[in-house]
Amino acid sequence: MHIITLRHAYWQFLFCMLTSVLAAQGKYPVADYLPNHLGDSLRFQIIAPEAGGHFIVAWPDTQVFRKQTVLKRTESTGAWRLETIAPDKGWQWYALSLQRGREMVFETPLLVLPAEAEHGATYRQAANFTVYAGGRKQGGGALTVEVKVEGKDSSRTPLRNFDDCLVIITTLIHTDPDGIRRGYEAKEWYARHFGLVKMAGESFALDSRGNRLRAQKSAIMLEKAKIGGELYRWNP
Repeated sequence: MHIITLRHAYWQFLFCMLTSVLAAQGKYPVADYLPNHLGDSLRFQIIAPEAGGHFIVAWPDTQVFRKQTVLKRTESTGAWRLETIAPDKGWQWYALSLQRGREMVFETPLLVLPAEAEHGATYRQAANFTVYAGGRKQGGGALTVEVKVEGKDSSRTPLRNFDDCLVIITTLIHTDPDGIRRGYEAKEWYARHFGLVKMAGESFALDSRGNRLRAQKSAIMLEKAKIGGELYRWNP
């Protein structure tokens, strides 16, 4: 009887341990996979639409936005975004750049991903925004973002191979004050304690039926990075 009781306790302990492990594997702390801070930068090889050239993402500055300090994320194309990535609040966007020197400012912060993203989950958010140009209001619009968490994967890049990546598919669609609907869809690999290492996607316009028009594909892979003051480079 005593042996049976011990065996029962043993198997119960293993079951509890396995359940805890599986539960932990099913949730991803977003700040671990998007760890970038002030001064960080990532340089990518452009794979599509045509191979060659570089694409750079950097966090060169902070900015006080509505009494809160946020990071400014810039791209070598001239695009930028105001964002925060916090272990307790998740990934939030506050403003985005648009074409022709305009900017999109959200009425309330857009929560792109919660602090812990669940495996297989899809997160949908909608937000109203105001468009400014030269400090002047030019109307408003609406934006929807959908993020599907595919889970963990590895990623091979020119810089190195990353074994622990969070893979998400983001679809963003916004309606401008002129009534035109635009968007993009991207599959992205975020390496733990490193950030974005690979992306493949397309930008597009939408007709009245929701069909994608004038789609432009793009793909990039990481080849150089500056993370936390440490430089990582590709040595072929």
